This record gives sequence, C-alpha cells and structure tokens, in this order.
Amino acid sequence: MNKKIQIGDPLEKAFDRTIEYCFQPFKFTKWLTMGFIAWVITLGENGFNFRLNFPTGNWGGAPSKIFMGQTKSISSDISNFINNTLTTEIIVYGIIIATIIILVFLAIWVVMMWLKARFEFMFLDNIIFDRYNIKQPWRDFNREGTSLFKWKILLGVISTLIVTSLMLLGLGIAIKMCWSSLEAEQLLQEGKTGLIIGGLLVFVSIIAGITLSVISFIVNKLLVPIMYKEKVTLKQAWRKFRPAFRENKWNISLFVIVYWIVVIAVGSVALIVLFIVMILTCFFFCLGFIPFVSGFIIATLMLPVTIFFGMFSYEYAMQFPLSNLIDEVEVVDLDSAEERFDGDNSFDPKTL
Repeated sequence: MNKKIQIGDPLEKAFDRTIEYCFQPFKFTKWLTMGFIAWVITLGENGFNFRLNFPTGNWGGAPSKIFMGQTKSISSDISNFINNTLTTEIIVYGIIIATIIILVFLAIWVVMMWLKARFEFMFLDNIIFDRYNIKQPWRDFNREGTSLFKWKILLGVISTLIVTSLMLLGLGIAIKMCWSSLEAEQLLQEGKTGLIIGGLLVFVSIIAGITLSVISFIVNKLLVPIMYKEKVTLKQAWRKFRPAFRENKWNISLFVIVYWIVVIAVGSVALIVLFIVMILTCFFFCLGFIPFVSGFIIATLMLPVTIFFGMFSYEYAMQFPLSNLIDEVEVVDLDSAEERFDGDNSFDPKTL
C-alpha cells in the first residue's frame, strides 16, 4: 500500500499507446473494426437535447399574476380536453400501447447493456495487445462480461427507482399542492409549501443521481480494468481493490477530477476537429444525419480519443496493489477422496 499512485505517468503512457495503436502503422480495417466496438460501448451515452421556449412580449402587470393567469388557462384547456375527448376505451387502448412501447424499449435497453458489457473487455483486450479481434475476446471474457452486465442492469433499476421516482414525486407534489394557487391566481401558503417539498425531493434526486454516477465511474474506469487483468468477476475485483481504495481515496478523487478536466479539454478540441472534417467531407456530413450511421462515423473518427481514455484508466488502475482475497471454496481431502474408489476403480463424483 506504500506504492505512490501517479496520474501523470498513466497520461503519458496512454498518449504514447494511442499514437502507436492508431498510426504505427495506420490500418483502415483496424479503424473500422475498433470504431464499431467503440460505437457499441458508447451506445445510449450521447444524451438528449432539450429546448426551452420562454414567452416573450410586453409583460405589463405583475409577473406573478401573469404567470398564474397563463398557467390557469393552460390547466383549464387540459381539463376540457380530458373531459371532452378522452373516453374509457381510448384510455385503455392508450395504456396498452404505452405498455407495449415501454416493454419494447426495455428489451432494447437490456440487449444494449449486455452488448456494452461484453464489448468493454473486447475493447481493452484489443488496445492492450495491439489487435482488432472480435471472436476471441468475446469468448475469453464471457464470465466477466456477464458479471458487468448484471451490475449495469442493477444500476439502471436503482437509478430508475430512486432518482426518477424522487424527481417525479417532487414534481407531482409541487403541482398538486399548487393547484389551489392556480385557481386563485395567486401563490397561496399551500402552494409555497408544495414548491418547497417538491424542490427538496428534486434536489435529493439530483444528489442521488450524482452519487450513482460516481459509483458507476469507479466501476467502469477502475474495476473493469482489474476484472480484465485478473480474470475475475466484479464482486471479486472489488474485494481485491477495496483495501487499496481505502488507502487512496483522495488520490482517486483527484483522478476523477483530472479525468473530467482532460475529457472537457480533449473532447472540445476533438469535437471542433470532427465538425470541420465532416463539413469538408460532404459524404460523411450527409451520412451523419442517418440514425446509427452517424454514431458509427463519429465513434470511428473519435477512435484515438476513446483509446486514450481507455488506456488512461487502465494504466492508472494497474498501479494499485491488489489484495489476494478470494472467494471461499470447498477444499477436498485427496486422501479421503481416494478411499471412495470402489473395487473396479470407478469413481462417483456425487460421493464428494
């Protein structure tokens, strides 16, 4: 545990490895294969874009009254739509259709998490051994990939139950308790209380989301390299890494900060270069508007960046001294086992 854990040295090794893997020599087939693997790893991580349209014009009177008046008008329109349009049959069909859509998206998400977990080890194996193989690492890291897949599913369920539920509950309480204020066209005490309670629940959900994100970061950037190197499950990797984690909490916190600073710096430059390349090459620019194709193109062009951060995490994780703790296994006494052979030298495994 007395070994000094560095951050600068892994950065330098990651940069050298990226140059060597991508350009010494340059192989188009390698880039396409690794671009595909990197694209699978980043599936579902591009996020969503939201546009907020604010009303403009002459506000005139008190802002609170105008806001209340506009909100009351909107709520009245919603109530009229529900009362005049929605029937029992429409509601039932709507629930059925919504359920089917949710189940389809859930199935897609599960398959996506399974592929991402398996391809994580495939990506590491290729960049470490300077190859671009798919079949061999797919077979070799079946157990590790399955263990990581279970973790990703568990994290997704926890995130949905805790973060999403708290946020929706907070918004629901705020809207419910503010309803009387909307009808009175002024902010009543009940509305103020609802806003406070709802705001607190939303704040707690944000803190929970940040905490789960940090845990996910530790797993993906530190435990996955250990799982790969030691050929162990996620639980076993954590048992090996836990003593070192306790001794190096501040260094790991610094690693998280440095990692995201480098992500912002390198990512910003890479995105600018990527945009210029796509503008100058009309072919890629036009293909960029096709779903999935755009993700593959971006992942392929951004391959050096992905390799750099993958090697940075790997080199940093490999500095930690790991514990020799292993799961308890049943020890078989060979002498007593030999006595269980019968006269014709046959052996029944069930007797062990």
